[in-house]
Amino acid sequence: MESFLGIPTEGWKALSIWLAVIVFPWTYSLYMLRRIDKSGVARWGSRYPKRENKEGEKEKEVAL
Repeated sequence: MESFLGIPTEGWKALSIWLAVIVFPWTYSLYMLRRIDKSGVARWGSRYPKRENKEGEKEKEVAL
């Protein structure tokens, strides 16, 4: 088989390397950054989430 879906065999090798080296780590790092942001861990440059008080009004962001 010389080609699949119009892409030569050498092209599939290059695409698989590209996916493994660039796309997978990039998406995983975005996933981890989102988890860190949602964890509530205070870090430099981050903002604290706005919280609602008992009356349903939003409180101002307060850095500790």
